[in-house]
Amino acid sequence: MRAVLIVIAVLFLGCSSKTVEVEILQKPKILTKEVRKIKIDNLKNDKIGLKEAIVEKMIEKNQEIPYFVINPKDWESKLTGSVKHSLSEKTYFKRVKIRYEKPRCLYKLYPCKVINGAYFCKNTPATSLTQSAYDKIKKQAYKNSNYILYKNSVFKVVKNCKPLYKTVKCKKQHISINADIKVLNRNSKTIFQNIYSQNLNEDSCKNVKYYEGIKEYTLPSLKTQLEIQKNVLAEKIVNDLAPHYVKAEFELKDEPDVKLSSEDKELFEKAIDEDTPTYESVAILSRLFNKYPNSCTIRYDLALFLTKQKKYQEALNIIRICNDKDSNKLKSYLYNSFK
Repeated sequence: MRAVLIVIAVLFLGCSSKTVEVEILQKPKILTKEVRKIKIDNLKNDKIGLKEAIVEKMIEKNQEIPYFVINPKDWESKLTGSVKHSLSEKTYFKRVKIRYEKPRCLYKLYPCKVINGAYFCKNTPATSLTQSAYDKIKKQAYKNSNYILYKNSVFKVVKNCKPLYKTVKCKKQHISINADIKVLNRNSKTIFQNIYSQNLNEDSCKNVKYYEGIKEYTLPSLKTQLEIQKNVLAEKIVNDLAPHYVKAEFELKDEPDVKLSSEDKELFEKAIDEDTPTYESVAILSRLFNKYPNSCTIRYDLALFLTKQKKYQEALNIIRICNDKDSNKLKSYLYNSFK
């Protein structure tokens, strides 16, 4: 039994993995230097202020990576285009089930007397019964319309049920923005063009299945929602024109693919045990890489740490010859990195 537990523990430890999140600076879709000195022209039918949002996102981009010279007199490219948008909002009502911890229905038994064939019953029930309890009594009682005779006593039976459904107030919103964006050079030649779309379809009661004591489910104002969607669209446009960071998660490889000496294996495990790559962990993996150049596991972990440190070209040079699934995923980001 002890041996089985040891095997299970080893298997469990062997399957463990550490996830590393990296932020990689990616190339823009347009690499010409003309786009860096850019004039932002008015956009046709821009009734939502997309032009201003694009300028704001470019200013934010410059704070992250100095890249754009916006609206200079000696501009070399010009952003222009057109915008279409539609908005709608409506209120509706939805019936949702009410959940009860106790039985929803109770049978109340009012004591009665029968005088000359007429029933005279008290205003206060003698007892209240659940469905199952009432069913048991019915088996031993005589029933006449809404009355039962049980153990020589007559009772009027009244079934009281709490409502099964509750009506709640809901709201739906729809926003659609389409922008045809062009970048022209000084000679009015199109050097970049793309059509962007940003849509929102919100239903405040979409996931409401049961009544939770809330009578009205609201959404942010349509104006607020439009502002959010407009800024998301503006960021998409600017990210196509300038380098931008993307986040990706990778798993460190903890099982060497070549035979290491016991001392080197200990060093390898120490290096990848770091939550964040340090100078020491990168130095250890670099020494192991030079000693075991055929190990794609060491190459991959080292390249991942270097990517975390934003040393993209160095990471790519190390991982280039490896073609396993994880290495190819990392390489796809590194090939497109802005160096």
